Amino acid sequence: RDVEHFEEVLERIRAEPFIRKTISVMVLSHLIPDSPEAGAALLAPDGAADVR
Repeated sequence: RDVEHFEEVLERIRAEPFIRKTISVMVLSHLIPDSPEAGAALLAPDGAADVR
């Protein structure tokens, strides 16, 4: 889903009478091209690509 849907869900949760506080975190690791989550290969000590 998208950010708009995420915000709508949070607003519904916050509207519940038993909810005092919410804390939201969005992780954008896929926007960092060198991150393993984005598919960057890790290098083995000998310089060869690490195969997972």
